[in-house]
Amino acid sequence: MLRNLGLAALVCAVFFVPAPARAVDVWDLSTEQDDGPGTDNGLYHGVVQNHDLGGQGGLADSDYYTLDSAGRSSYEVIIDGTTGDENFTSTDIQRLNSSGTSVLQSSVGLAGYSAAMRWQNTNASSEVNLIRVQGAACGSACSTNDVYRIRFYDSTYSIPRFNNTGTQTTVVLVASMVSFSCSASFHFYNTAGTFLGTATNTYSARELFVLPTSSLAFANGQAGSIIIAHTCGYGGLAGKATALEPSTGFAFDTQLNPRIL
Repeated sequence: MLRNLGLAALVCAVFFVPAPARAVDVWDLSTEQDDGPGTDNGLYHGVVQNHDLGGQGGLADSDYYTLDSAGRSSYEVIIDGTTGDENFTSTDIQRLNSSGTSVLQSSVGLAGYSAAMRWQNTNASSEVNLIRVQGAACGSACSTNDVYRIRFYDSTYSIPRFNNTGTQTTVVLVASMVSFSCSASFHFYNTAGTFLGTATNTYSARELFVLPTSSLAFANGQAGSIIIAHTCGYGGLAGKATALEPSTGFAFDTQLNPRIL
């Protein structure tokens, strides 16, 4: 009888042995992990993910994300919801080239230890980028409690109509809604979708930019649409295009549109 009780106690002890700490996010537990440039974890507009930087095997954790930066478009990455042991600095969150061998950009700090990164792809063609999060102050001692949230936005705006043909002329009025300086590129396309040219502006905080589009040689006598890439962050701009008809006094407004979540 005593022998049976001892065996039962041993079985219970085996079942209640604490399991070793493991990462809480599935990207660290999968066969193909997100710890290097070969990550399959892709970012797209509106993605929100929660990750940890728990060290494993005596090594500090790092997280990689891949994304496709479309030509003449803009993007924003936000890191927030961080725990106190991480204490990120700007160089801990970076944008890399597709192979992960070159740093293209480092983040800027927000309140506390949150961070943001905003950029334009000013090229006509798409390019693959990587986002890397690493360098938490706790290093290899980070646990599964050392977590953060990553959010990704396509911040590109569009104006579906401008018209500088006939007797109409279009004025673009776009204001910055943010308290920091940022830049914007206004890419013009004709009605067939052919690229015409680009106008740029560097915004001071909350500046209103007024652009008479008929004053641009490539847009005079043309009609079409405008794509606006910028570094003001998702929701950072507001505005419209107004087509004026002098003969009647009519004005036709076309609102600035964000990429919808």
